[in-house]
Amino acid sequence: MEYMNSYKIGIIGYGHWGKIITNVLVQSGYNNIVVCDPAIKEIEGFGFPIYDDYKQLINCDKIFICTPATTHYEICQFFLNNNIAVFCEKPLAILPSEITQLYNLAHTKNTALFVDWTFIYNDLVIKMKDYMFWQKKHPSLIIMNRLNKGPIRNDVSALYDLSSHDISIITFLLDKPPLNVQHKQYNILGGSQNDTCISTLDYGNTQCIITSSWAANSKIRTCYFNCEDETLMWDDYQKILVMKHDTCYSISSPLANSIKTFLKNNTTLAQNQVITTITTDILNAH
Repeated sequence: MEYMNSYKIGIIGYGHWGKIITNVLVQSGYNNIVVCDPAIKEIEGFGFPIYDDYKQLINCDKIFICTPATTHYEICQFFLNNNIAVFCEKPLAILPSEITQLYNLAHTKNTALFVDWTFIYNDLVIKMKDYMFWQKKHPSLIIMNRLNKGPIRNDVSALYDLSSHDISIITFLLDKPPLNVQHKQYNILGGSQNDTCISTLDYGNTQCIITSSWAANSKIRTCYFNCEDETLMWDDYQKILVMKHDTCYSISSPLANSIKTFLKNNTTLAQNQVITTITTDILNAH
C-alpha cells in the first residue's frame, strides 16, 4: 500500500476498543502512532508517545476517536475544524442535530468524517447483499441476535452499543429507512444503562426483529434472513454464511477493512454518512 506509514495517526482513548484499533494498525504496518489517554502512563509492547490532552494531537493527519460516546461531538468538532480526518467509533454523537452539524462541518472543510460501522465491511455481509441483488432475493423477515456477557458500558445502552450494529447492517442491505420503529429496553443487571433491548423495524414488505443484550450468559451472533424460497443464515461468531446452494466463510477482518477504507479516503463517504444518518434516526425513534 503506497500510503502505508505516510500518515501520523492519533488514537484518542486507549481502552478496550482503542487497544483493538491500535493492534490492527500495527499489524497492517502502521507505526507512526501517538496516543492520548490521561489514564495511562505507558503502552506495553509499544513505544508510542502518550499525551493527556487530545488537543496536543493537532499535528496528526488522521485521528481515531475511541472515547465514551458523550465526548465524541466535542472531539470530532475540534479536529474537523482543523482539517484533520476523523475516524469515530459509533455512535458518532447522541443527538441527531449534533451529527448533522458534524457532517456539515466535514463537508465545509472538505475533510473525511468516518463512522466505524464495522459490519458493513464484513465480507459475508457484502456477499449477502450481492447475493440478494443478483438472485433477486427479498427478505420478508429478518431476525438478528447480538448477545454477550458484557462488556457493560456506562455511557450508552445496549441499544446504542449493540443494536446499532444490526441496524446499520439492515440499512446497508435494504438501502432505505423503515416506516415504523419500536424499541423495548430492559435493565436486567441493575446498572446505569439499559442492558437489553428488543427492537422491531417495519419496512412494509420486510419485518425486522433485533435482540441485543450484554446480560446473556453466552455469545450469540446468529441472524436469519427469510426469503421466498430460502432462509439465509449468517453467524458472525462462527464466521459463516449458509445459503440454499452454498456456504461461505469469512476470510478477512471487517475492522481492518473499515480502517483501510478510512485511511485511503480524504473526504467523507456518502454511503457512510447515509448509514449514520438513518441508523441514528432509528436509534432515536420512540
